[in-house]
Amino acid sequence: VEEDTLELDDLASDYGVYLDSQGEINIWHLLTHTSEGLPGLSHDYNGGRYALLDRVMAGATGKPFGQLLNERILSPLEMNHTAPNPTWGLDGYWASLGLGRDTGRYPDVYRELAEPYQLDPAYENVPGAYSLHFSPAAGLLASVTDLAKFNIALDQDQLLDPETKEQMFAPAVSTSGKTLIYGLGWYSQEYKDTRLLWHSGGWSPSVSALMLKAPDLDLTFIILANNYELTRPYPMDQGDVLYSAPAMAFYKYFVFPRQFGKSVPAVDWTGEPGVLLAQLEQVADDDVRDVLERDL
Repeated sequence: VEEDTLELDDLASDYGVYLDSQGEINIWHLLTHTSEGLPGLSHDYNGGRYALLDRVMAGATGKPFGQLLNERILSPLEMNHTAPNPTWGLDGYWASLGLGRDTGRYPDVYRELAEPYQLDPAYENVPGAYSLHFSPAAGLLASVTDLAKFNIALDQDQLLDPETKEQMFAPAVSTSGKTLIYGLGWYSQEYKDTRLLWHSGGWSPSVSALMLKAPDLDLTFIILANNYELTRPYPMDQGDVLYSAPAMAFYKYFVFPRQFGKSVPAVDWTGEPGVLLAQLEQVADDDVRDVLERDL
């Protein structure tokens, strides 16, 4: 959009993306996950449709998504511990050997990749598996340190103009005038007057991730796992990151103290109901009580 090679209201069909719909689907609909049903009316997360944005990027630039990702983000930011999943087919095979276009770091990433795990029916760790899919929707291998580089570049406006970035982070507004839970590739919400921007990731059986930003407080939380348990227990698709226990811990111990200048006391949530109520009744501060009740 910044380079005037496309507009967000361009039809997806202009780029060879044809989907069943009750109306015309444009790029904005794909980016906001509002392409199903009546386009633009409601958010319904669909990674398969988001993945079709690779055709849009290829049509606008003449280059595939993976090449654009490397040229515009991975190489300039020296994200040397980041690579696409080694996909099926000859391209993935050559990349795993360090051959082909823009794949110099890839074999190192594949060799250093953490062993995948999953839980068996008895909740014991057993060997797992990674997906071989790669698209704009999923399938990028990375380290927390590399994602921190990406986050810093995003905060310092190295990747996007400030106006474009704000457009990306802002929650979308539906055709009915309703503010939705999702912007252009990011969930966007507020809790206790704190803006929270985030996205989770999960791929059964051995991939889960979360990146959570409190931009007004200059705080970012990034956590990756070589199992599925960071996201599987929580209803992340409802658009509330604080359903996640790791996200709630980040909010309690980092965001809340910086915003309110006070801490949240530790509570033993394993106690009997009467014990829990007694602990909560001792908390006089309304803000702290709200957070503890939310944590519970």
